[in-house]
Amino acid sequence: MMDQAAVRRKWTDGWLADRVPPDIADDLRHAQLDSLITQVPVLLAVAGLNTIILMAVCAWNGLPLSQYGWMGGLVAYTLVRSHYVKRGFQSAITPEQQRRVVRTSTIAAIAMLAALGVTAAVTYATSLFDRSLLIPMSLGFGAISIAHCLYRLRRVALASIALGIGPGALVLLAVGDFEGKMLGASMLSVGWLMMRFVSAQYQQLIDNLSLHQHIRAIANSDPLTGLANRRAVDDYLAVQTDNDRLAVALIDLDGFKQVNDTHGHDAGDALLRAVAERLRVACESAGLIGRLGGDEFIMILPDIADEAQLNAIATGAIAALCLPAHVGDLQLPLAASIGQARRSGSQETVKQLVKRADDALYAAKRLRNTPQATRRLLHLA
Repeated sequence: MMDQAAVRRKWTDGWLADRVPPDIADDLRHAQLDSLITQVPVLLAVAGLNTIILMAVCAWNGLPLSQYGWMGGLVAYTLVRSHYVKRGFQSAITPEQQRRVVRTSTIAAIAMLAALGVTAAVTYATSLFDRSLLIPMSLGFGAISIAHCLYRLRRVALASIALGIGPGALVLLAVGDFEGKMLGASMLSVGWLMMRFVSAQYQQLIDNLSLHQHIRAIANSDPLTGLANRRAVDDYLAVQTDNDRLAVALIDLDGFKQVNDTHGHDAGDALLRAVAERLRVACESAGLIGRLGGDEFIMILPDIADEAQLNAIATGAIAALCLPAHVGDLQLPLAASIGQARRSGSQETVKQLVKRADDALYAAKRLRNTPQATRRLLHLA
């Protein structure tokens, strides 16, 4: 039996959180946060202003003060909610906080719309409010505005239409006069069209984000191996400027030129793809694995505690590259040299760190033919 936390996660990560391709989940969350930051304060201000206008209309028509309570409460809610929204985005927030903001905003919006939708329906059905038709109409316009502005939060948009228009329209159809029934039918048709519009807008957003992600992947990956290319490596290193636990390992294949000369470039390309796959499997803990060009690869390790951990990862990488590779009917020998370096302190730049790893790599290659070192010599920086 699932515990309460598991049930709550299943709810919030299922219905309340849209299922999207994992590679665009972060981009979608940023787009949703942008909607919350830019649109929610405006929507709250408009909701409060229109409620005040409704109160003025009611006062003009002599509505008793006893019937203003819910309207005053709604204005107060818009002011309080606007304050918390602004305060919530005054500083940078973590990805987990971003997810929490989207979830809580979704729940708050749906709960408020559900309460308003039921209130509008009950008020009209029981004639508790002298100008009761104003309530479902105002709420219907508000629901359409919310759906249009917050289509990136698809669940909120669809719920705002269903809860903001549905209850009032159904009550108009059930107990309204002829004009009320016609108005209810019109509201339902508009709501249905808005749902289709919101779904189409949301799908277009997903398609655009997927396209942008694909373009980024092409721009930052090596077309032959699928590893990060030099541009992606440089970008990754650029954000590691203040990381004192950073380490870098450079790997160069031994005898790769002979493979190309003897068996052709197709065999050489296949060998490079095999190397890339072995590095992916053997070095899962690496922050980034890239191909710098030719037969030279790089591992960027952003969280290395000591030399022993770095040595273990480097040894695993070389061990993965010491067995022959099967390329079609060929069995190609495979060997590599590695040069590694761990950041020695905050005064050392990332560029200097990479230079030390490069020096270590060439020192290893110079020793590759010695009896004890062989081509797979680990030369520590």
